[in-house]
Formats: sequence, C-alpha cells, structure tokens
Amino acid sequence: MSWFKKIFGSQAKKNPQHTVPFLHELYRFESEQEGYILWKNQEEHRALNDLIFYSFAKYSNENITHSGMHFMSDHKVKAIAIDCNHFEFSRKDYLYFITYIIEELKKQGYILNLSDVRSQTIRSKLTKTIRAYLKPSRKLTKGTKALQLYGNINMELQSVDDSVYQFKLINTVYSDQHFHDPSDFRLLINQIFKNE
Repeated sequence: MSWFKKIFGSQAKKNPQHTVPFLHELYRFESEQEGYILWKNQEEHRALNDLIFYSFAKYSNENITHSGMHFMSDHKVKAIAIDCNHFEFSRKDYLYFITYIIEELKKQGYILNLSDVRSQTIRSKLTKTIRAYLKPSRKLTKGTKALQLYGNINMELQSVDDSVYQFKLINTVYSDQHFHDPSDFRLLINQIFKNE
C-alpha cells in the first residue's frame, strides 16, 4: 500500500466487516463553548497554526516535509495530515482546532454540511473518527456559475482507544462548466493558519 493511500485513505478496505461502524452519531462542534473561546487565545492554538503554516511553506517552497506532517497536492485534491503522536497536543486541542477552522470557513461563505463521529472495533481496539464536511454555500454565484471558493473541505480526527493518532484536512475541487475555478489552496493556508 502506498504512503498516500495509507495516510489519506483513498482506497476502500478489503475486509468489509471492519468498515461498518457499530455506532454512527451526529457530532456538534460548539464555537460558543467557554473552553473553546479561551483556547483560541492560548499557545496551543498558535502552535497548531504555526505547525501547518510553516510546514506547508517548507513543503511548497523547498519540498521539505516536517516529521509527522504529510502533504498531497494535485489538480483536484490538496491534503494535510498530522501524525498526532509526533506532537504534544491533546484531543481537545484538535477538536477545538477543527472548530476554529469551521468558524473561519463559515466567515468565507462555507456551510457545515455534515459533522459526525463513527465508532468501530478493529483488531479489538476501539477506533473513532470525528468528521466535519464543509461545502461552499449554493448562494455564492457570479454570473451563471457557482463560486466554489476553495472547493469542498473534509476534516477528520482519528483516535484509537481514546488516543488521537491522526488529523486530516482534505480539499477537493470541482472541474466542470457549472463552477468558476477554485481559489488557490495557498491562500486558504494564509487566511486560516497564519498567526498575526
């Protein structure tokens, strides 16, 4: 299995009994929660922003990848993955980080299309995937075409037995006559992750 498929999961698993979650629930990212509001001004938030911003800059400009970070880029998909065990951020830090990204994307015209948590047992270990899927609002048009902004954004936080092991952000774009060209992914990185 290639490193890309292993990290970003572009291929269905061969054993179907492991892919069906035994529990599938809606998940609510609460931006009004006091803990989240306080976290936005804490060092962990700035550190996660810096980690993505500077690691992506190194990858884009020098093709150097920071240990524990993975990037993917082609004409339809851009993706970032963090191996959580390489860093000392907590589960709450990553959940608040996803909440922050959702909040920033909503300011730009995105809607939260789906947020859920899927639980399943794989090799006698409890695995959970918390997901947030955002799409540009259908109200965003220019002329007869829809604006796709950066395209669709999918985020996942995966854990095994309550220990987080991977955060992913995957950006996919449309390429048909009904949509304007997407905005540059580098602009998304600058707007969301660059600390002022």
